[in-house]
Amino acid sequence: MTTGQKVLIVAGLLALLCIVSAGGVAAWYLLKPDANPPVVTIEAPSHNEEVEAGSMVSVRSTGRGEGSKVTRMELWVDSTLQAVEASPSAEGSSPFPFMKQWHARTGGSHTLIVRAFNTEGTTGQATVVVTVEEESDRDGDGVRDEEDQCPDEPGPSSTNGCPDRDSDGVRDADDACPDE
Repeated sequence: MTTGQKVLIVAGLLALLCIVSAGGVAAWYLLKPDANPPVVTIEAPSHNEEVEAGSMVSVRSTGRGEGSKVTRMELWVDSTLQAVEASPSAEGSSPFPFMKQWHARTGGSHTLIVRAFNTEGTTGQATVVVTVEEESDRDGDGVRDEEDQCPDEPGPSSTNGCPDRDSDGVRDADDACPDE
């Protein structure tokens, strides 16, 4: 192999190294994570909080932009978008307070996510899990067991959930004539 061939091989390897390095730098630049995504905190409800079925839950959160301001906030419950609010300022806000109401209709565990979007289009989020407790009504009379004086026997609310066969407003156990 001549000296000219060796120089040509070394020059080719250097050129290849430059191309690979430039490609690596370009890939890093395009794929690098945003150094300053919005920071989201959820002040209420707290993680693992228990709420009653049918109640309105106040979701209070704040989005803050480190490098760029927050332009939009979203509330998601169990992968379903519940509420969206844009910043009142076109250039965004920081801090961005976000307060919404969520109707806890169904029992079980629910995941609440609050997402913030900044002026660069990047997102940050916070998550809490809330347990919705079903109202207990063993006898199915519409009077919650906690208020039902006869939780295993159906009765109207006028007699605190106790039976009243003659509908006179006196529970059968206290009624001298429960069938009249």
